[in-house]
Amino acid sequence: MFKREVKERNRERNATGNYALGPGEAQLLLDHQDGRCAVLGCRANGTRKALAIEHNHTTWEVRGRVCGPHNEWIGKAGDDPEVFLSLAAYLLNPPARKVLPIQCDGQ
Repeated sequence: MFKREVKERNRERNATGNYALGPGEAQLLLDHQDGRCAVLGCRANGTRKALAIEHNHTTWEVRGRVCGPHNEWIGKAGDDPEVFLSLAAYLLNPPARKVLPIQCDGQ
């Protein structure tokens, strides 16, 4: 058996054993996402490293396939969407704009 076949077999076992997905469902999900990380704008496509099966850590509901960094971010946020909403608000309206002089040309 070739190394690639062993990896694919192990991924399938992981998907069915750890996440209670049926045979082929992890691939079905990946196909539905056009082979890419589910996070908007991410270009990861699993060619260098397989996309993770991202899930709710309380209910174990599978939500999608994401790249390693995005999977880590979600985990560090404790599965709390409010963390990401807060980050978006911060980026849209940083506190420095309220107290520092107007900055131009990145200076």
